[in-house]
Amino acid sequence: MKKTSLALAMMLLMAACNSNNPNDGTPTPPIDEWPPAEDLVHALYISSAQSPNCGISGVDYSVFDIDGVSLATGQSNENGAIMIEELPEGAHYLSYFYRSQNPDFKYWSSSTFEVSLLSQASKVLLARVDDGDVAECAAIQDSAKALTFVNQSGGESLKLAANGELSNTGSAINIAEESPLLVTSFDSDSNLRFSELLDSRDFDDASEVTITAEAQSKLVSVTLPMASEQLSLSYVNYPLAAEFTSSLVSEQVAVPDYGIHEGSITAINDTIVDNELWVQQREVSSDELIFDDISEMKLSVIFPTHVDTGDNLATQVEFEVLGNDDLGDTAGHYSDRIYTGGGPFCAEDPTYCRYIYRNVFATTQAGKLFIAPLPEDILFHWMGGGITSQVLTVSNQSSVGALQSLAAGEASHSFESGFGAADADKALSVSELHLMPVSAQTRDEFEQRYQTEFNAVATANVI
Repeated sequence: MKKTSLALAMMLLMAACNSNNPNDGTPTPPIDEWPPAEDLVHALYISSAQSPNCGISGVDYSVFDIDGVSLATGQSNENGAIMIEELPEGAHYLSYFYRSQNPDFKYWSSSTFEVSLLSQASKVLLARVDDGDVAECAAIQDSAKALTFVNQSGGESLKLAANGELSNTGSAINIAEESPLLVTSFDSDSNLRFSELLDSRDFDDASEVTITAEAQSKLVSVTLPMASEQLSLSYVNYPLAAEFTSSLVSEQVAVPDYGIHEGSITAINDTIVDNELWVQQREVSSDELIFDDISEMKLSVIFPTHVDTGDNLATQVEFEVLGNDDLGDTAGHYSDRIYTGGGPFCAEDPTYCRYIYRNVFATTQAGKLFIAPLPEDILFHWMGGGITSQVLTVSNQSSVGALQSLAAGEASHSFESGFGAADADKALSVSELHLMPVSAQTRDEFEQRYQTEFNAVATANVI
């Protein structure tokens, strides 16, 4: 089976739209037709991390204007799609609210996006979904392909990354769409040794692929003036945006040789001290990766409250960034965890005793960030009902690229590991937003969130 260089295929230019306004029409698919899903339209698809190829129907959504005034409500269609072109004029925020009809399923979630984020087909992967809601899911894409890999790379282990992953064991992968395949090889100490970029279109379903890892990794020096708790890396080569790990050793990190692959590497540095988080995104474009010392930046926040009766649905967060006088409008991410309360009364009324994970990805204005209200029928019991954990992240960029990076979870790793919560059960949760490159306007637009360097600061409130 031949292995064609993806770089040759990626040299094709893609037709661009005349406008970046997401309401001006469905973007023209790229000439190279990645991936082959002709039925995909300009929409936000509601899916899940467990079943990323499944659209979840009947998820409630609301539309708000720039002032937070409600314009329309509806539900995702049978394919889990919310059609962007069907949003009313003046739409600025799109918010969904997922809840299972199963009274035993305790986890609900909501996210709010600026409509500008959804300039192409996008898919939100819900972190917690009731299995019954995806048991008869509608397939978003139907080109599933399973591949197994034989490791002859010289490394101890392989790691695989592709778009539309349905399963991934490290030696086999099942994908829901044709995709580039990034295969990385690691030694016994988990250091990156080799990498190989393949094209799934070169292989038939159920093929066995031998990995020889022709491209050796490249060492990049890293400057970290602040102590780092986490350094994560992403590899980007349209239409693949894949996370991979690489150990930081002697102030150096190994990355796939982007000179060979014609891709780019983005690094995220998370530093946490006393419930304060500093996040920096940098693109590796040379042999040196430099992070700033931004420890003087402090985020002072007036977090919204939630009274027991539920008549305050927390529709705004106010903040000030200290140590940066030039900070104006920014890209922001607000996240909270809400408990509807109920204690021993849970069995009597299933509307109580739910955990609601809420996220907002939007630009801030004059030190304020809009938060979409919860549905009016959500009830809060006097016994324990209210917000239990909150985090606000504010960047020094207000671009769509910075918002997309926040919404993709790339600056939110610490939420999943319990940032701000001594009790792991109070950890926050982010349902990631993935761009679907079938409808990308241009290659640059798909990659823009990785080309945006930013510094960000966050703080937490745990009740």
